[in-house]
Amino acid sequence: MALQINCTGLTTMDGGVVAPGAYVIFSAHFPFKGLTYDVQILIYRSHAAMVSGLAPIRISKIKKNVFSKTLTQAQYAALTPVTITNDVKAFVESYVGAGNTSIVA
Repeated sequence: MALQINCTGLTTMDGGVVAPGAYVIFSAHFPFKGLTYDVQILIYRSHAAMVSGLAPIRISKIKKNVFSKTLTQAQYAALTPVTITNDVKAFVESYVGAGNTSIVA
């Protein structure tokens, strides 16, 4: 799963304009012990840019490309790819605004 950013007005760290359709991929890391997981996100200008092997971009509003989340034992036991995707969506939307991302396959 991945996310698509659907808003306008975003810029890259070097001042470039990011059109709607920016593509967010992510990977999750689960440490050996504990109830925390870490997610690293990569943002591309579009799905085509990612497939073409272009470098990811840094959007100025999104200050970091890694986040961690600590869960309860019950939450950790119930963790699914959909749950992680929704957590990533909430993280990205905390910077670009609620409703400005969609989940894509």
